[in-house]
Amino acid sequence: MLISELGNNLKNGCVVSFKLENDFGAISKKFGLRSVAKIRRVDSKGLMVINSVLRESLPLDFSREMEKIGAVNYHGSWSVAIDISSHNIMPFFTELITIPSVVVDAILIKDDRCYLYFRYHANNHNDVIGVLSKHSQTVTKLAVVSLGAMENRFELLKRLSQEVPLHYFEISTKVPPKSMDIMNDQVITTFGNNWMREIKYLHEGNTHSVYYEKGELLSKSGTVEISKDEKIYETTFQNPLIDFYFKECTDSYIALLGMAQKLVGRDFVFSVIIPSMHVENFTSIIFNSFSKFSSWQMSLREVHSCLEL
Repeated sequence: MLISELGNNLKNGCVVSFKLENDFGAISKKFGLRSVAKIRRVDSKGLMVINSVLRESLPLDFSREMEKIGAVNYHGSWSVAIDISSHNIMPFFTELITIPSVVVDAILIKDDRCYLYFRYHANNHNDVIGVLSKHSQTVTKLAVVSLGAMENRFELLKRLSQEVPLHYFEISTKVPPKSMDIMNDQVITTFGNNWMREIKYLHEGNTHSVYYEKGELLSKSGTVEISKDEKIYETTFQNPLIDFYFKECTDSYIALLGMAQKLVGRDFVFSVIIPSMHVENFTSIIFNSFSKFSSWQMSLREVHSCLEL
């Protein structure tokens, strides 16, 4: 399982909470919702894709209020994409994720409070604290809930799944020769064809990721060194298959919580964590990708409830 192979390369973990001051935050507090979210920068906009699970029957005015903000009811759960471009959390979030080693695991929303779970390398500790301090007066009721050694990833996913059920998918492919440009592809010319990476974020067609290198760098051009001793770096890449998953999940209001990837030779494996309420939707996206990227020889390798990991 790919998530097991990643290990604990980023050993520092943090949970930050803040008040969500928008229409969804008010609805969530009024009706006691539990949700997970993904923040994405799309062009010049900031979007928060939110998936809410309902634990009990709610009054009719709940549906009316959710529909007013553009939410969609899907098998008894609700999903919505909210523009947060002008919200006070967007500058904070943008500056946080641009710290080279920061990888966001999840955003949990309980009532009107967001809980942001992320990992980072110790070499970036002062950068993280600096961003938290800088935005402590602009982000409403910002609080550092947890800071220190990162807890076991499996335990974190199980704990989050008790609030909002999550699912883990793993897909294997074989990269077509024409998609491996050994002369011009920055990832290949830098790391070769034997590495692991975790996605940080997609912006302006470039996907920013943390790389865990197994050998020596072929080139340092375009990379940010996070830890020379541990061979951890940050750089960007472009991949039409990964772009497809990002776009389809955003268009379908699916909060894509985590994506890890591994390349050995031409064998490319990636994992995705999504809310269980969207398993049917995501399964459709997977099989659509099989048709769209037929030359990649794709196969669905593993699917698990995160409670069973």
